[in-house]
Amino acid sequence: SVEELRDLIRRLDSPQVGVIFDVGNTVGTLDDPIEAADIVGPYTVATHYKDFAIEEVTRGFRFTMVPLGCGSLRLREITDRLLKHIDPDTGLSIEMMNGQHFEVKWLEDRFWIPYRNRSARQVAATPTNSFCKRKSTSCRTRITSDSSRIE
Repeated sequence: SVEELRDLIRRLDSPQVGVIFDVGNTVGTLDDPIEAADIVGPYTVATHYKDFAIEEVTRGFRFTMVPLGCGSLRLREITDRLLKHIDPDTGLSIEMMNGQHFEVKWLEDRFWIPYRNRSARQVAATPTNSFCKRKSTSCRTRITSDSSRIE
């Protein structure tokens, strides 16, 4: 979790250790990326941006990479929060691997083994709740029914 990452960095207490804040990776661990920006923002030395279309599947969620701004992540809010903590010269990397997808099978018991100490609030904040926006209507990206390609 981002809290564990923050705690590790605090314990190491070294100017050579920092965070490359990847806004999309936080969702895969069911961390709210907006809250994560506050938690690890003070330790962020570089950023990595990408966006996902998020859809429910039988055992969890499918994340399909889409062009920035066309997915479910609330990038403007994440960025606004992150900018409160980072140096203006912090590096920015943008990932554009459209169509790549993966599933987070959070409804399977084995998913929760590393997260067994999660609070009820954290568990309730699933990817379709607090930190995702509605699908953008201004984007021309369409995921095919089997999510095998982007049009």
